[in-house]
Amino acid sequence: MNNEKTIVISAFDTLFFRDGKPFARGEETWADGVFPPSPSVFYGALRTCYFGSHPDELKFANTTDDPTSSLRITEIGITTLTGSPTYCLPMPLDCVLKKKMEKNEPDERLIISSRHVNIASNYKLSEWFYEDKYLENLSNYFIKLPDFNRYLRMNKEFGSYIKLEDRLLREPKVGIGRTASTHAATDSMLYRVGMQRMKNMAFVVSFTGLDIPDEGMMKLGGESKAVHYQAWEKPHIDEPVLVNEYMKMVLTTPTIFENGWYPGWLNADSFAGQFAGVTLQLQNAAIGRPHYIGGFDVKAGKPKPMKKAVPAGS
Repeated sequence: MNNEKTIVISAFDTLFFRDGKPFARGEETWADGVFPPSPSVFYGALRTCYFGSHPDELKFANTTDDPTSSLRITEIGITTLTGSPTYCLPMPLDCVLKKKMEKNEPDERLIISSRHVNIASNYKLSEWFYEDKYLENLSNYFIKLPDFNRYLRMNKEFGSYIKLEDRLLREPKVGIGRTASTHAATDSMLYRVGMQRMKNMAFVVSFTGLDIPDEGMMKLGGESKAVHYQAWEKPHIDEPVLVNEYMKMVLTTPTIFENGWYPGWLNADSFAGQFAGVTLQLQNAAIGRPHYIGGFDVKAGKPKPMKKAVPAGS
């Protein structure tokens, strides 16, 4: 993409990304988090980074003259930081992990399911995930780029993946509410926050429409923790080759559609429609559980409307 820039974001400390559920100290004792965060988190961090370097332009924020209005997030992934850095994308949800059942069998390996997938309008995982020999849920897995390219070429088996749980260290933080005037502790206001520390892992974010230095600092997460970023040359993703009238689309970020789990240009009864002048018919879909995206409108002083998104990998 023209003028696309890619940066690697490395954290010095724990990070916390709120999920879409409301949380009020005193009413709730545990603040849940999500990982990785939604694209809007990186969108806000990039805008804040820009205005931090151009404070005189902050007055134009959210106006017709906003210098960040052209910002577009084009891709989000992760990279390993030890050994040879490897770029990873969310695991496609039509893959399954075949477990090693016998001693003489190969080690665990990813395979593309050969089964037909029923369209799941209720966001439930497709049926094959519940078989004993397959892992139940791959929504918290990332696939390494070499194997993602093999996936695009429809190779049936490939091997390397990253499980997020192995790359995150949970460090819950305990806090208590305090009065605004005296900062004294308030009764019945104890709460815990699910902070997480990234282990040998960093975010990779590609975007267009914003000019920031090639290296610097920015704020990220619920407590505006300082993180380091630097420009990065994104590895090559193979262009898919169409060999027949069928194609597959994989969402690499959570996606909000007009019709919930499918695009608004598809007919609700026939699942057919036109996109960019081409008539398409949806055959099947592998869809994970919904990703809830919310937020807080600082200008309005109230929470933003909750959105239900199709999760990455669908």
